Amino acid sequence: MIANRRLQLNNIITANALMVAQGEHEQVYQNLCVALEKEFEIALLYWRQGKSPIEDMKAALTTSQKMLAAIVDWRLNDDAIMGYGDVWNLVRYISYLLDLPVKLPEDGLSRIREDKSQYADVALDYHVLDALEGREWRDGVTELLERLATKKRQMLAAETFRTYFDLLDALGETGQVETLAGVADINYKRRANDPFYGGGPAYMGGGPDNIYVIDYRLAAILKYLEWEGNMIHKWNWCD
Repeated sequence: MIANRRLQLNNIITANALMVAQGEHEQVYQNLCVALEKEFEIALLYWRQGKSPIEDMKAALTTSQKMLAAIVDWRLNDDAIMGYGDVWNLVRYISYLLDLPVKLPEDGLSRIREDKSQYADVALDYHVLDALEGREWRDGVTELLERLATKKRQMLAAETFRTYFDLLDALGETGQVETLAGVADINYKRRANDPFYGGGPAYMGGGPDNIYVIDYRLAAILKYLEWEGNMIHKWNWCD
């Protein structure tokens, strides 16, 4: 699985070199986004194996700065980068887990599609990240959770995010955090048979990918809570 993703990364590098020369800047940017996702998947695959994901996470952050340079240097507009805004959420999670600050594009270029019901999970992700980064996060969460739960296939996603926010609200309550961490782990395992997560990228842990990766959002939240317990989703790595 890792070797296959390495091969895909090499193919992207080769393709991008040609596309830059041909001036296909929008495609180059999109390929960089895919490359970052592959690097993140490799990191999570190592994590699940008990091996350090740090090197590949750092590679993903390096790729993110190439993405940012592409936006600035080639003056890419919203249409060019639409559909890849959630990749910048991955960058923020990686930055948080590694304690490595990273430059991000302005909100207008990264916060996309959150007005549509089927993408309420992306909007909720912004609230989780705002909490981790020390900003106000509660305003609007209830409405977004209700919107996400309007479709049956999204019910597990709604339950998952509700548990994340319950965890964030339980800061300092050790017993409650312990209980909710267990609920979050069960929610993650349920993704193996869930159509919403099963239709997503491998790093979300849906379908057959469930046993090969981890819940990186849960990992970031448990780090924020300074949880002292242990599970596969806990961040235990240091550089």
